[in-house]
Amino acid sequence: MLNVIRKWTVGGMDVLFFEQDDIVCMGMLPSGMQAVLDHRDNVDGSIASRSICQTLDISFKAFNPESMLQVKFAGDAYFGHSGAGSDMRNATTCTCFKLQSQRNDGNSFVSEFATEDGIKATQKLLYKDGTEYIECQSSLYNGSQRTIRVEMFSSFSLGMISLLHDDDAPDVLKLHRFATFWSSEARHLEDSFEDLGMDMSWQAGGVRCLRFGQRSSSVAKEYAPFAAVEDTANGVVWAAAVEALTPWQMEVSRYSDFVNISGGLPDREFAGWFVDLKPGETLTAPAAIMTVCKGTFARAARNLLAYQRTFEPNARPLPVFSDWCTSWGKIKEERLLKVAEVAASLGVTHFSVDAGWFRGDAPGEWELDKKVFPHSFKHFSDEISKRFGLKSGIWFEFETVTPPNLENFQHKEQLLTLDGNIIISGERRFWDFRQPETITHLTHKVADFLKENHVGYLKVDYNAPIPFGTDGALASPAANLQEVLNCAADFHRRLRQLVPGLRIEECASGGTRMTPGWIRMGDYLSCSDAHEGVEIPILAADAMLLCDYDKALVWTTLRPTDDESRLSYSMCAGLLGQMQLSGDLDLLNEVQLGFVRKFTDFYTGISVPLRRGELTIQRMTKNRTCPKGTQVVMLETEDEALVVVHFFDTQETSISIELPSDNWQIADFASISQAKNCICRHTLQLSGMEQFSAAAIRLKR
Repeated sequence: MLNVIRKWTVGGMDVLFFEQDDIVCMGMLPSGMQAVLDHRDNVDGSIASRSICQTLDISFKAFNPESMLQVKFAGDAYFGHSGAGSDMRNATTCTCFKLQSQRNDGNSFVSEFATEDGIKATQKLLYKDGTEYIECQSSLYNGSQRTIRVEMFSSFSLGMISLLHDDDAPDVLKLHRFATFWSSEARHLEDSFEDLGMDMSWQAGGVRCLRFGQRSSSVAKEYAPFAAVEDTANGVVWAAAVEALTPWQMEVSRYSDFVNISGGLPDREFAGWFVDLKPGETLTAPAAIMTVCKGTFARAARNLLAYQRTFEPNARPLPVFSDWCTSWGKIKEERLLKVAEVAASLGVTHFSVDAGWFRGDAPGEWELDKKVFPHSFKHFSDEISKRFGLKSGIWFEFETVTPPNLENFQHKEQLLTLDGNIIISGERRFWDFRQPETITHLTHKVADFLKENHVGYLKVDYNAPIPFGTDGALASPAANLQEVLNCAADFHRRLRQLVPGLRIEECASGGTRMTPGWIRMGDYLSCSDAHEGVEIPILAADAMLLCDYDKALVWTTLRPTDDESRLSYSMCAGLLGQMQLSGDLDLLNEVQLGFVRKFTDFYTGISVPLRRGELTIQRMTKNRTCPKGTQVVMLETEDEALVVVHFFDTQETSISIELPSDNWQIADFASISQAKNCICRHTLQLSGMEQFSAAAIRLKR
């Protein structure tokens, strides 16, 4: 029988705390669902175990408690059952921490642990009214008289999955993750635990662990810091993510019947990370967010997105503009003024100038190229403001520097090193944000430039990763890298304070900073460097599971050679997030502009509740760059719905889409001229489509 010691209910979620053998575990269930507390004790009676258990008079437990506090100190024993090398969870360090108190403060729940020699750990759960997620903050305080080497410290450990079964839930559990690579970010992966080899052993022992994460400074490379487990028999999903401003890891593990999701700082095995915590010092883990819900995986994933929201969005979404796919770094001010006029007519409010505005012979100095903007950038900002009502934006990549000759570079002492050697990634070197000289230099070069030139939008790019560590005062290169990146994040925050009203786009070769922490940091997040390929609507749809609609920039690049099908394809992709127009707007003819305006007008009608609605994605293809079939993306609230349909490489010209209920009416429609639509009972019918064309339909009850 499972022993529940406390329950905390917030936001439709029950957080349950269990205790066994002085170990406290944490689990979650949707409010109103009852945990199966009469869980089996062992697997002694199975065919595989019966003989050995009877002969040796032993028992194989089906439930082995795993602490909600996961930490390992150097010198302490690893967990047995083949755990070492796969994960560092459940070390003997965990058993040294005893629960001292638990406190329910309404929207927060605090658990405090301590060792006999005064080392304390605090785990604080925070809830924000109106949301459906919980934030977890964990810290470790060294109150002992000795320095301790911390080799692993998790932000959270969510276990007891699934409490809705009295056994190990065979053929029921699925794991959801996101693979993410350059220009192919946020690819949703779905696997059964059996396909992953994580079904339980005959002995209910033998650690199964998938440990994944990112060691480099490009924190959303390979995987997103996210994991979810779905109980398909009960329609319940547990999801968790780490803020991941810096390198991170997550583990999905099981030792007996129950599955655990944990994560936070990367450990010593995975990333070579460790710190020496002196008496009186505190180690704080990155924030984590968790949820559980009854319903679809998409619902659980999107419940976490509220953590990213730091401002009230526009009631009507408006496109932004970037000149990257217009100029490709070959900027001509005269042409930008022509493009700006067209952009403003399409509802754009912020007009951003990308790379190519600065002198290439002065790396790290960010000096304006007077050949590009002969009057000054302030003159350009004032011109587009006065003539078109636009706020100017500009591109910086201020965390890196590309000096062609280090001998003539004045700031060598402010560059990151490893083993005394300057770190070089491709052609890039990296500023050391721990140094006051770096902050002073970049404050002048970036913040002062923005203020003096009346810039209202800053695109921060980051196009090379620091591999795994750097020199510094801390015990390990990986810990030093964490410190550098936290200082860099502080500089991002400082810019917002120094330049009031500034909107910041966080970009890192597209989406390699698509993590909760970086999305929360900026007003916008670049989801990808897929600028005008056929994969954009697929990528944008999957990004809706990881990034808030109003922050997720989607490239919407237009060319004068685009026919109606191509224009509809691009514009409908832009409807799947924060539309970012680019390309040759000044070369579009009046017919094309009129066609594009149908979609920008449609875009402004997508309400805030609808942008945050229930998401459904139906797709017939796995390949992104050679897609076949169709994709249907639907956002739904109680009284309205948005349906965006893309036709890929297919001979089909029509599609029937089952609606979730009846009484719908078509409120708005945008597509190619020959496209037709109607609603017949519970079905939305779309016809007259072509290959690589798209349609958008807004429905109301």
